[in-house]
Amino acid sequence: MRHLSKVGWGAAIFDSNDFELASQIYIDKKPPYYSFANRTPMLTEQQVIEKYAPPGGETAA
Repeated sequence: MRHLSKVGWGAAIFDSNDFELASQIYIDKKPPYYSFANRTPMLTEQQVIEKYAPPGGETAA
């Protein structure tokens, strides 16, 4: 069985406020009430896997 963990970081931990939201991933997993005002490219879980998975479908242990 694979162990999965989640880590979250608040924007306040960074010393700069010069950030720009460039994209959103796993958009199909977000709660319906959660939404950003600015328009960005959005990727579903499947699109993220297809885009960033290593060749041959290998996964990290």
